[in-house]
This record gives sequence, C-alpha cells and structure tokens, in this order.
Amino acid sequence: MEINMFGNKYDGDKLKDEMITQLEKKYNKKFYPILLEPRGYQIDYDKLKVYPEGGDEETDFAHISKFNEGKKTKYIDNYFGIHIRPEYESMIEKEVLKVFNEVKVFSRFVADSFSDKLTCENRLEDAIKLDEFLNVWFDIYINHQDIETTFENKVKELVTLFEKCNIKGAYSIAFIKKGKFNDINRKNHKNYVKKYTKKFDDICYKVITGRIPDSSNKTK
Repeated sequence: MEINMFGNKYDGDKLKDEMITQLEKKYNKKFYPILLEPRGYQIDYDKLKVYPEGGDEETDFAHISKFNEGKKTKYIDNYFGIHIRPEYESMIEKEVLKVFNEVKVFSRFVADSFSDKLTCENRLEDAIKLDEFLNVWFDIYINHQDIETTFENKVKELVTLFEKCNIKGAYSIAFIKKGKFNDINRKNHKNYVKKYTKKFDDICYKVITGRIPDSSNKTK
C-alpha cells in the first residue's frame, strides 16, 4: 500500500511492519496495527496505533511514533502504560476499598512515551525508580451501599488516601444505584454512566470529578 502525503511517498505496509517489529522486539510480544498516520501536513512524524495479542483494540490500544532526526531514526511508544495498567488499577482499588465496599476502576496513562528501559519485564516500581511521568485519568465506580456520612465526605477521605500513596491525575468517582453496577465494564463505562443523558439518573446518584496535582509539574 503506497501512500502519497504532499509529495512524500510511503509504502504503508512496509512502514507498519517496521514499527510493529520495533515494538515486538522491545516487549517480546505480538502486536497488531489499527491505524497508521504518516507524517505530512498535520504531524511531522509517523504514528501507528496498535493493540497487543490477546488485547482489545478498543480498550488496550497504544501508540508508537517514528521520528527521523537527520540520519538517525528514533522511536517512542506508550505501551508500557497498558502493561502496568492492571497493577496500577489494583493499587487504586486497594485504597478505594478502605472507604467503600465494592468498586470498579478503569484508568488511562496520559504520557506519550516511557523510558526505553521499561519493557514487559518491568513493573510499576521500576517506572517510579526512573521518575517516570505517571499521571493518569481514572474512572471509579462505587456500587450502592448505605453510608453513614455524605458521599462528598467519603470522596474527600479517599482523595487524601490517594495523595498519601502518590497517586496523581484526574479522577471521576461515580456512586451507582442498585442493580446497575454489574453492567459496567471497560468497554462501555464512558457511555453507560454518561452525564446529561436521559438514563443517567436511572444509573447514578452522583459523580464527583477532580484532579490530584503532580507537584513536580513534569511534562513528557
């Protein structure tokens, strides 16, 4: 497949294979392409959206980008965020269960890249040691329960726990009504519990959003 972008000719299949090979060599697992964005008018680098073998292209996708810097080629990717996602969500869930009875957590790392030193052989603690940018967007769904104080106060208590654990990023915490919690999953949760829709009041009591700032103010 040849792609012509503003005078630059690309062999799309060759480019995809090259970027996939780079990922597979780094992470020692198979990847599949979703969408290729060749460099051109909008971006000055090649970008490929991928998902891993055994994953879901709608919920487990990552990106790899190829930069041509003179005679040198540089690749960056953010798949490590998918790799450590279960571990990170488990850490969040552990703190939530100190305040609420039943929870589902879905997260997304916002970093465009991680250190090349981090592969599938590494864990969250390795990223922390390398001082990686670990801000996340995370959505938390709390199943209905009788609580002695207000939901707002419970959320404040929870955010304090997050700060002590050095969990950073933007959060959305939803209090779900009886009988609605089991239907929430990673693929549907953004639309299932969606504000300003007719079904929202049937599903959710309240949603509280906020951000736990990263004191280092790093960008990557």
